[in-house]
Amino acid sequence: MEDAFWSRSYFIATTGQVTLDILKRYVRVKMQLVKKIRIYPTKEQVDVLWEISDKCRIVYNFALNDRQDALEKEARSIKYTEQQITSRFQKRNPEFKSVYSKTYQGILKKLK
Repeated sequence: MEDAFWSRSYFIATTGQVTLDILKRYVRVKMQLVKKIRIYPTKEQVDVLWEISDKCRIVYNFALNDRQDALEKEARSIKYTEQQITSRFQKRNPEFKSVYSKTYQGILKKLK
């Protein structure tokens, strides 16, 4: 079948007036999900990015420790939906309120 285009996630075939080259071009344009952009941050922006990164690392480690403790002491696993770490952590550490809670939630979702 020479009028077909295979990929790991889809199959496209044409039987009409649209050529296979046009379909391939369309797929390449539509499948581009990430665009890399080069940024040139100032010294102050770099400092803020490192500060946010450090806070995210600390929250990740705190959440990981929380899950490991529950597994070792209570023989149960904590799921993302059960772990309300951000509000509890931010109450004890007000300096962590400068990072949006959605950022912390994303960290907890990625934690396995």
